[in-house]
Amino acid sequence: VAGLAGGALADDEQLGRAASDPAQIAAIVAGMDAADVPDFAGQVMQAAARMPLSPRVRLQQMQAVSQAFLKAVPPDRLDAALAQLILNVPFQMMPEWVGGFKPALAEQTAAMDDAAYDKLAAGVLKRIDADETLPAEDKTIFATFAIVLMARGKSGGADEAFAGRMLPVLPAAYRDQVA
Repeated sequence: VAGLAGGALADDEQLGRAASDPAQIAAIVAGMDAADVPDFAGQVMQAAARMPLSPRVRLQQMQAVSQAFLKAVPPDRLDAALAQLILNVPFQMMPEWVGGFKPALAEQTAAMDDAAYDKLAAGVLKRIDADETLPAEDKTIFATFAIVLMARGKSGGADEAFAGRMLPVLPAAYRDQVA
């Protein structure tokens, strides 16, 4: 990954520092090319997910990493960074991670109007779908949790309306499974 602080590639030291101490993420990201931040977010999330910690502590670490990137990522890279964070959460941890990260995402995006927010969410879903390494079944799972994460309605009806606006973004190959 070109443009990362301290060298041409994200080295183990940067990944380790970011994964083990999310408070350092902002400083590391500040020295990076904005285009490299989403991939770095995915690498750090993957490193945090593999840390030799209890599942509860690892989940807390992953939520802290996510929140740090949410604050540090350049606004025009937020959709890509969110997709990378989502794509690097192990399936078995996804429900708890979404529950813990959703309030921070809601707070960070509260000022966005619905059109801008829908554009952000659609961008996340398109980036999940663009991952050619994933089978459709995995994309279904990640897309479903992305919609749950990003639904910000105050009621079930508002969340259903949001999901209804997002479903057309998904390819027909797995749209029905997400619905």
